[in-house]
Amino acid sequence: MLQSIKIRFHSIERVLEEVKWVVKKGKNRIWFADPNFSYKKERVYQLLEGILKKRLKVKIWLETRADLIDEDLLKLMKRAGVHTIAYGLESASERVLKIIRKRLSLEQLRKAITLTQKYGIEVEVFSQYALPGETFKEALKTLEFVKDQGIKIQGNSNAQQMQLYFGAQVTKDYKKFGIKPFPEKRPLYISIGDRYETETMTQEEIAIIKKLWRESSLDKGRRIVS
Repeated sequence: MLQSIKIRFHSIERVLEEVKWVVKKGKNRIWFADPNFSYKKERVYQLLEGILKKRLKVKIWLETRADLIDEDLLKLMKRAGVHTIAYGLESASERVLKIIRKRLSLEQLRKAITLTQKYGIEVEVFSQYALPGETFKEALKTLEFVKDQGIKIQGNSNAQQMQLYFGAQVTKDYKKFGIKPFPEKRPLYISIGDRYETETMTQEEIAIIKKLWRESSLDKGRRIVS
């Protein structure tokens, strides 16, 4: 039985006051730390229109899902000061996306990227490699996808190897997902992290993918989101 998820929000008035306070302090770069920023569109419209009404000159970075934006919203975002939108890609293989249960098609993401770029907003994407069931060729497809979309490979758009942390479903049942940790001793409080290969990608293949991403990166992979 699925449990309902309750999402709580700060009031629009509070958020606008906080943005105003930050601007008064001489800062104009705003990061909305919400991976589903545009989940409730009515609220987003109120917030962005409030920023315009109060004439708050800000540069906004935000993250959201590709299926939660549309043309009218992007127009308003641009007017309100949004300069970058980050979307979750993970993998450019539809097969791998199904394995990791990411309910978003590559076609949806392509459309969102094209539309975002149309309004002069920078696009970043979060992606990984060495995912469960992913092959070397599929990992290469992710790099090519990012290049084909005209996305600058730097900062958040630098891909990284999937990390196995405590509490994650993959970590709890890593054998089921084809993860093969390296045969090494580590304290019980240290997670597997990236010290593994998979049933479909060897340690050497993972190293090659990492090298190719860094060679394609404008900042040589120096800033990678965790």
